[in-house]
Order: sequence, then structure tokens, then C-alpha cells
Amino acid sequence: MKTARIVLYFIIGTIVLLYGVSFLLPSTYQVERKTVVKADYETVFPMISNLREHVMWSPWRERDSSISEIFLGEDGKPGSIYRWKGNDEVGEGEQEITAVRPDRVDMEVRFLQPFKTSSSAWLTIDTKDLETVEVKWGFAGKIPRPLNLMLLFTDFEQAIGKDYDAGLQKLKTLAEKRFESKDPFRDVVVQEVYFDPRYFVYRSLEATQDSELLNKVLETGEKLKSLAERRGLEIFGNLVLQFVRQPSGGFVVHVGFPFARYTALPGYQSGMLPDGEFYFAGIQLGRASLMEMAQLVSRKSGLEAVDSFMVDFLEYRQIAETGNGLVGVFVSKNESNQQ
Repeated sequence: MKTARIVLYFIIGTIVLLYGVSFLLPSTYQVERKTVVKADYETVFPMISNLREHVMWSPWRERDSSISEIFLGEDGKPGSIYRWKGNDEVGEGEQEITAVRPDRVDMEVRFLQPFKTSSSAWLTIDTKDLETVEVKWGFAGKIPRPLNLMLLFTDFEQAIGKDYDAGLQKLKTLAEKRFESKDPFRDVVVQEVYFDPRYFVYRSLEATQDSELLNKVLETGEKLKSLAERRGLEIFGNLVLQFVRQPSGGFVVHVGFPFARYTALPGYQSGMLPDGEFYFAGIQLGRASLMEMAQLVSRKSGLEAVDSFMVDFLEYRQIAETGNGLVGVFVSKNESNQQ
């Protein structure tokens, strides 16, 4: 009987001690993580303010492929709710948008399983420049005593923060892909350059699909280059393609090299490359067709249409060996129909 009382007193003492310790530990927690996204505000904000978008980058959704989900209310507005019920790892609960501002979205997260609790969450967005934003994701709540004794054995901030970091990384990846698809050529910068008159030796080809045209162009260029070298002639630049629109609406392509002086070679034509002011952009071969590249430079320069343009194989040797490399696209500033 005495032993039983000792055991009982020990149990009661331990409970009292632990309950007392719980008052020495914090009963609230707050976690916040951030990431920098290379995308504009218009791309990212809907992804953090709409619950249907939010779950697309949730770090927990993928942990239960059969999770049950319900969306209520007008998405992106206060009062809209996302409810979920899944396995033991994701639990059961709901998330409600409580406030939406241009730079912040506040939510209340109510867990039903594995235990009932309510926490606050928020997402903020800060525009760094036209193509960069910083997103912060925060979470705060209370752990009722004596459940806060879990803090003795678990780094709550690290555990939640790890998931938040994973979610923000998914957001960053998805947002940057979406932004890239909006304008894959936003990195292409158009400059203005000036050309003096240059002698040009070339052979004319019919403009066809790029995949077919490139082989013909490189074959023509190699033969012309070899002939010029055998005759000791000085080539004055890279391989050049001059596209000229025909009355029928199609294009003919003059493929050749600039020369330091007037040169005549059997089987080739001699002439002059256009001189004057040009709009120029360097573009990696293969990102678009040569015609699309010219249209891109034209559009960025305020021209409605292009009747002629030049393509300079800036990395000619690499293109000849691998089929890839940088080309320069030149559109004359004198093109008609300028806006």
C-alpha cells in the first residue's frame, strides 16, 4: 500500500512538474520564410491570392494523391474557403481568406485533425523591379498548455519552415515558367547600328524551312569560303544571309560573305550589302525561325512589316560544327510602314 502511494505521488508530482514547466515554455509560435521570384507582379500575385492557385504549389498536397478538396466562395476574395481531408500526414482542415490587399493576403487556417487548432497565415509580395518580386510566407499560432511541452523535443520553426521553403521553391519554379511563357523573347535587346557599304559575293537560294535552309546555307558558305581561300582573297566578315521579298510574296536568300574589295568569282554573283542605319539584335539560333527573328526585331523597333533583312552568323564556325550559335538579325531603319 505504501509503495502504491509513492507511485501515485510520483505520478502526480511529475504531472505538476511538467505542467509547471509548460508555463516556462512559449505557447505561441511564428514562422516566416521568403524567396525571390524572377517574374512580374501580375504573374505572381494571383498565385498567392487565389486558393485554387495556392494549392498548386502547396508542399503538402503531393503527400496524399487521393486528398479530398472543396472550394467555397469567390476565389481570391475574403470569405473564400479551401477545405481538405486527407491521410494522417496532411490531416483535415480548412483555410479561409480573411483579407486581401495589393501587397498582402491574410488567411485563417483551422485544423480539425489530428487535433483542433486555429492559426494565422499570410503571404506578402514586394516588387523589386519590373521582372522581380519577393514573396514572404508566414504562419503564427498558439499551442495550448501543456501541449507546448512538445517544444522540448521538436524544433517547431524548423519543421514548419522546411515545408514553407519547399512550397516557396515550387511557387518560384511555377511562376518563373509562367512568366517566361508570356514573352520568351523579353531578354532580346534591340540596338541601333550603322553599316558602311560592303562588297558582297553570294549565291541565291529559295527561302525554305529553317531545317532545310541551314544545311544549304552552310554548304554554300563552306564552298565559297574554300574558293576564296584558294585564291588568296580576303573575306571581310561572317557568313551573311540577305533575305529579300519577291513580288510573289515569298523571299529569296542571298548567301555569301562580305569582301574587302570588289570580287568576282565563277558561279557566284557580286553586289553590295545595304548600308545605313539598322536595328540589330543577337539571338541564339533555334529559339525561333529566322523569319520570326526578323519579325521580332521589327516589332520591337516599331515597324509593321519587313521586306528585307540580314542575318549575320556571328558564331559561324560553331554553327557550322554544331548547328547552334549566335546570329545577328539586322532590319533597316528605312523599312516602310514605320508606326
